[in-house]
Amino acid sequence: MTNVEAYMRAKQLAKKASFDTDTIAQIAKYLEDYVNSLPPQLQNVAIAQFNGKVYTRKDLPILFMKDKTIQQIWLEKLRL
Repeated sequence: MTNVEAYMRAKQLAKKASFDTDTIAQIAKYLEDYVNSLPPQLQNVAIAQFNGKVYTRKDLPILFMKDKTIQQIWLEKLRL
């Protein structure tokens, strides 16, 4: 799956009205596929900073699963 396909699938799921754990896990998997399909230099780009820690694009799938704030931010972004 290409990075565009993975990202578009994540966007489709994010537009659902409600989310269960399986849907969130599937979106995280698509985000992971998206990140892994990028060249290494793009995987390691800093995308956020919270509490003095910088997070890279590679951190996104894990953050999406574990942090509800990050999850909401990305769901809103994916819904655009």
